[in-house]
Amino acid sequence: MTDQRACFVIMPFGQPFDRYYLNIFVPAITEVGLKPFRADSIFSPSTIMADVWRLTKQAVVVLADVTGRNPNVFYELGLAHAAGKPVVIVTNSVEDIPFDLKGLRVIEYDKQNEDWGATLKEDITIAVKATLDDPYRAVPAIFLDNQIPKSVKDVDPLSLQLREILDELRALRSHRRVDRSEQAQRLAQLLARQSPLLKGIPDGFQIIIFEHLLKGEIA
Repeated sequence: MTDQRACFVIMPFGQPFDRYYLNIFVPAITEVGLKPFRADSIFSPSTIMADVWRLTKQAVVVLADVTGRNPNVFYELGLAHAAGKPVVIVTNSVEDIPFDLKGLRVIEYDKQNEDWGATLKEDITIAVKATLDDPYRAVPAIFLDNQIPKSVKDVDPLSLQLREILDELRALRSHRRVDRSEQAQRLAQLLARQSPLLKGIPDGFQIIIFEHLLKGEIA
């Protein structure tokens, strides 16, 4: 059962991340009225993975720091997405964001900025508030089946299909290391892969939809 006050924090353990958690993440989360948890803060006879899974399922929102591409962090982030949990992602470098996640909202913090800690705290608070107001936007569209009630999905299935396309398109746009020819190839693959989702819509309208997506006119 989801705890409406729980925020599960996924991040590496040890310094300097323990300081970031205590001095930045915890105050930012509590300011929103949520209670932060990390897996190492739970003392129970169960295994650490059991605690991670339980906290993931209970959390109303998950905060993940992917700085350094820690494998445990990415494993737990995958569990959160598969569980349909809204996730706020933070990182010290966008290069640590895998291609598949570049379409999601990411907070980047710059430690060269002398006020980076205060700035990050404020950014996290704002992002968590926005996520609580609209949790569906913080879940990859492919996993929304685990988040949105059936009654909501039945009302507007096309919007879910468009979300899935838009997530992939944003990731494609943000990939800095892909040249234009490869972008064009990947876009063609995206259209071929996603066109069946729009089955039943006249071809002309499918083209219009993709044109709006390319122009960023569909949020």
